Amino acid sequence: MSSTEFRNQLLRALPARDLQHLALHLESVHLEQGQQLGRAGELADHVYFPESALGSIVIKSGNHSMEGLMFGCDGMSGTALLVDDHSPFSCVTRLSGTASRVATGSFKEFLQTHPYSVRIFRRYAKTECVQMGFTVLATGRAKLEQRVARWLAMACDRSLTDTLATTQENLAELFGVRRPSVTDCLHTLEGHRMIQGSRGMIRITDQKALAGFAGSHYGEAEREYTSIMGFAPGSSLPPKALSARD
Repeated sequence: MSSTEFRNQLLRALPARDLQHLALHLESVHLEQGQQLGRAGELADHVYFPESALGSIVIKSGNHSMEGLMFGCDGMSGTALLVDDHSPFSCVTRLSGTASRVATGSFKEFLQTHPYSVRIFRRYAKTECVQMGFTVLATGRAKLEQRVARWLAMACDRSLTDTLATTQENLAELFGVRRPSVTDCLHTLEGHRMIQGSRGMIRITDQKALAGFAGSHYGEAEREYTSIMGFAPGSSLPPKALSARD
């Protein structure tokens, strides 16, 4: 199976022989918004490689929860398997869409016999730490309007579409705020003609302006991703071969 048959960048970055082996265990699935991909403290049944879907790592303490990071065609779920079996965080589908998945047992066997692919997945795991760090910074220092603009620009990168099927309730949940606050932010962005909102849908009309509105809170994670992986998140071109810098 050719790497060009996949939209997920990690799968496309794998050596041809490794991908052929892993592809024997992959299946294409449709993920619904809110679908659980992994529960905190439990071993997930599958590892997911989104194609058009968008996943979210959710950090929860007591009755409080917030998104820690997002991943789409640039990433995967289950990176905890690279060092352990369990993650302290849950993983959910933030935007519905397609993905490839592999049973966790089959993936763990794959990791044991394909060391170069392991290095690629570990590099990606490093980008998750980077993104989470910049998300913490944005949460603590950016205005809510900037955080919303940042998230929309990042989602556009990672889902390869400018039309995001999401609700204000969904956005309020991931930011850990009340819905009216999100409504005000979306009205601000729409007033600047960066987005067009309709019931259950947000269309990005000017991603560059969104990125500019987010200021320094957008772009650092993307630049680090590009530096670590050798290709930009959401790039539509085949990724460059990763060098043996490890």
